[in-house]
Amino acid sequence: MVWNAVNDPLFGWISDTWRKNTPHGLVHQRLKAVMIGGVIWASSFIMMWHTWGTDALAGMHFTVSLCLYDGMLTLVEVNQSALLSDLASDPQERAGMLRWSSSLGCLGTCTSIIGRLCWDHLDMGAFQNMTLFVAMLCAAAFAGSFLLLRGAVPKEHDSIDESYAPILNELDTAPHEDAKEHSVLGPSQFVQQLYKHRNFRLFVLIAATQQFDCTFEKNFFVFFLDRLAGGALSTVGHSLVITTSFVLPMLAAAALTGYVQSQGLHKALQAVLAVRLGLVVVALVVVGCLGMPQWPMIGFLLANRVVSECCCRLFPLAVSDLTDEDVFLNQRTLSMSATIPGAINFFSKPSQALAPMMGLALLGQSLDDTGQSPSSQHAGLEPGGLIWLGYAVTGVPLVCVVLMMAAWRQYSLHGEYHENVASYARNMRETGLGNTKLV
Repeated sequence: MVWNAVNDPLFGWISDTWRKNTPHGLVHQRLKAVMIGGVIWASSFIMMWHTWGTDALAGMHFTVSLCLYDGMLTLVEVNQSALLSDLASDPQERAGMLRWSSSLGCLGTCTSIIGRLCWDHLDMGAFQNMTLFVAMLCAAAFAGSFLLLRGAVPKEHDSIDESYAPILNELDTAPHEDAKEHSVLGPSQFVQQLYKHRNFRLFVLIAATQQFDCTFEKNFFVFFLDRLAGGALSTVGHSLVITTSFVLPMLAAAALTGYVQSQGLHKALQAVLAVRLGLVVVALVVVGCLGMPQWPMIGFLLANRVVSECCCRLFPLAVSDLTDEDVFLNQRTLSMSATIPGAINFFSKPSQALAPMMGLALLGQSLDDTGQSPSSQHAGLEPGGLIWLGYAVTGVPLVCVVLMMAAWRQYSLHGEYHENVASYARNMRETGLGNTKLV
């Protein structure tokens, strides 16, 4: 849990502050980091499924492979998140980039159904071969993407347009008085600036809640599905439901980008949270009145996961907005577009560890003393355990959604203020710092 949280701000800070003189500036450097990290990430994925031995070697293998996998995942994520801010200055253009990212992400997600069909804990040969094929394909995709994108990165701008400075006096929210334009920023000073960033604090609360919610539902989705479906789903049907739970959120996020472009991210996320609240309330009423009807609850389980993950897919746009606001509030000459998402993850990722622990505590009510489900019509659950499972499936997301909606209502980075901040950051990129130098 410690490494999972610490490596995000660490890699983000290194990415933002370690600037080398390259022909295309820091964006080129970020692309290279994504490529190198992606290839090592794919290699660590193979390593996880090929043990080194037993006892001490097995423990060492687990620790090394897990830390390497998580570290390279973080290296890719913080640099990719920064690129969304660096390569696009306009919120609508960023939404368009997110649409492409979500659409193409569906292709990679479809490998989960192949993995499910190849899985056999008694004979791992077929599954190991599948992981090798997927990892090689991903490594080739990372390398190919780097080669395609590096030629499209614009050169740095050498001059700064000082005529735009007066906008700072015209905006509704003024920058902090202690904001400085130094290129070199110390960690302690940066932390102090973040502490004063109100929307950042609110979004950290939202992100932590969403991380908890997504982790809870992702980790226990198969458990819930098995208990609700019993033997009603074949192996292929079971695999299709699981794959659908990963693919549909990406398709939904891609479809929502049009609404984001027309109405703004704030209204789009409000709508998604409202839909999810409606789903949870209806399901809670069904559980209270009808018990646990099998297929309606399976439908809710899938729909709830799709809408929940859809929120996560839209969060990169909010992080890019916060990066713009950080530039504006602190009048930066060097935007911290990798450290901002790293700092958000530092505070939100511990909830990933909390979710499984709390989930096991809640779901322990539906298991017997051996950890197995008692025999009943729904994969062995007794009526009392079944109802408790229903309240766990609906109660946890209800609390999370209400908390996120309350925080999102206080979030002020929307409307005219958001337009002013985006305009200022866009001008700083296009006429002052350039796409690469701003980072």
